[in-house]
Amino acid sequence: MGGIARNLFTVESAKTWLKERAVKEGGLCPVCNRFTKIYRRQITSSMARFLIEFWQEHEDFDYHHVFKNYRKCGDYAKLSYWGLLEARGDRPDRKKTSGYWRLTRRGYDFIYGRVEVSKFARVYDSHVLGLDGPRVSIRDCLADRFDYDELMG
Repeated sequence: MGGIARNLFTVESAKTWLKERAVKEGGLCPVCNRFTKIYRRQITSSMARFLIEFWQEHEDFDYHHVFKNYRKCGDYAKLSYWGLLEARGDRPDRKKTSGYWRLTRRGYDFIYGRVEVSKFARVYDSHVLGLDGPRVSIRDCLADRFDYDELMG
């Protein structure tokens, strides 16, 4: 903490101190001593491919268990940051999700090129603080790694 005693912080000064660090390198909160960082997550080609394959597999808006069927994209849960995929959060043990996910209407429209999303999501403690960066289509996300027409064929 750079030699600063924690008990000298007011709540407001702690917020200011933390905001200055959370965006770039992160830092330990002077109040709770928890590591805090705002992450800038990008929608990737693997995520875009996952959406297409998930839709092709199910072609409905019901919840489906992802862990049993998909292992190609470990970041699929991050698609919820853009509102493209949503989890069914009904676990009695209060874990984040039950493993069941569904494509949203926005996700469907994204797959078919009807909507674009911001390239980046700013995330703190699994909560989206905002979206930024240029608007991208699913074709932009797939870029050179995948052929959109072949995937959709």
